[in-house]
This record gives sequence, C-alpha cells and structure tokens, in this order.
Amino acid sequence: GRNHHAFANQSVCSVLEQGLPEDVELRYTWVDDASDPPVFGGLESQTEMVVVRKPVRCGALANFYREALRHIEPDTVVFPLGGDDYLLPGALRRVSELFADPQCWVMYGSYEASSPSHNLRPRPMTDQPFRDQPFIFMPLCYRAPLLTKIRPRDLQMGGMWQPSAGDVAFTLPMLEMAGRERIRFNEQPIMLYNVHEGNDGATDKYLQDFCSWYSRNRPGYKRLERIEDPAVIDHDAPGSTLSHIFVPR
Repeated sequence: GRNHHAFANQSVCSVLEQGLPEDVELRYTWVDDASDPPVFGGLESQTEMVVVRKPVRCGALANFYREALRHIEPDTVVFPLGGDDYLLPGALRRVSELFADPQCWVMYGSYEASSPSHNLRPRPMTDQPFRDQPFIFMPLCYRAPLLTKIRPRDLQMGGMWQPSAGDVAFTLPMLEMAGRERIRFNEQPIMLYNVHEGNDGATDKYLQDFCSWYSRNRPGYKRLERIEDPAVIDHDAPGSTLSHIFVPR
C-alpha cells in the first residue's frame, strides 16, 4: 500500500483475524511503498507479519513481483491484496480448500465493493483466449512459482515497471501457463474492494486502459506440463482483439 493510512488498520485486521485450517501457515507481508508519512507504526507490533518499508516508491507491480521471489515453493499460495482492501470472513479458509487440490494452480472469483456500482458479480470465463477475456480475475490467488516465471520485461514498459493495470500484466501469463483445467472459479466473494479517489481508474483512467491494452498485446506464454518446468514464450500467439478498450485521444 501507499498512503493508505485511512484503510491500513482495518486491512491488517481483516487478514490477521482469518481462521485457518491447522495445517495451513499464514505468512503476511505488508509493503509500505514510501508512504508519506509512513503508514502507522503499529504494523511492526504484529508478530504474524513482516513489514517492508520502501524508501523510494516502486509501484504495486514491482513490489508484488519482488516479494514473490522470496516465496517460490509450489505449496505456497499467494494472495495479492491492496493495502486499501479487506479480506471478508472465511476468505483464506476458502482459498485453502481450493488449493488443497494439487491441480489447482490459479483461483479467481468475485468481490464486494464499498460502492455498490463497483460490485463484481461472479462470472466464469468464456471460451475466448485469455487475453480477450474481460478482466474478471480479481481477486486472484496463485501458486508462488508462477509469478516468478514471468520475464520482468513482460511486466515493464520502456525498462520501467508498468505503472498501472499491473494485475492484468501478471495475471494473463499465469493463466496461460496454468491452462484452463488448472484454474478454479470461486463464486463466493472473498474480498472487499475499496472505491476511493486514489484508485488507478480514478487517478488516470486513460493510463490504466492503455496499460491494460499494452499487457494484452505482449507475447503469450505456453501451458506448462509441470509447475517445475521453465516458462516458454508463445511467439505464435495472436495479440488481443480487444482494441476497443484503448481509444487514443
């Protein structure tokens, strides 16, 4: 999170108060992305979490990727959560149930929103190519090795980490590497998305749409046979046909 002072306490509590099966361990990392002033100091007092404070702003996508490199075990499941968003009761128990199946590599579902107009109703993906799907993959959970197999340059623009729509950038390659049979749709909302003036779409919707379009038209990734296998770029995959999502002005 960055400058999420108004939401941090509730966001932290929504994670630490989750009930988990006895054989599941919670590792909770809060990355304060150069907030000014730093997000409240009480974060360090929680023994169940690690706080990483960035002296220079990196952006959500860079932080998610760099933190993923610390957790690359196949039995580790990552749940990216904005510092201004909250988990709903039972969220992590539901995620644990789904990923108890070793053939579940990625899970997506639905969320509630602080503004009813932003609620995302459950919608399974269609038979279209992943890069032509409407972006319905939030919240998203995935097995840790998947994100680390994505080339950093496929998350960057001009050598800089993509500044907006980072969730589109890292989700599409992971869906492709998993393949449809190892992706699970969860109908039950497990997250509350906070709608406020600091959201990407509210800050610069034009930039968000451009970054999303750019992500969809990067080279694709081939389906992996095993999660231990190296990623293979699919140079023959066509780009997205969703050119209407970005309209130059």
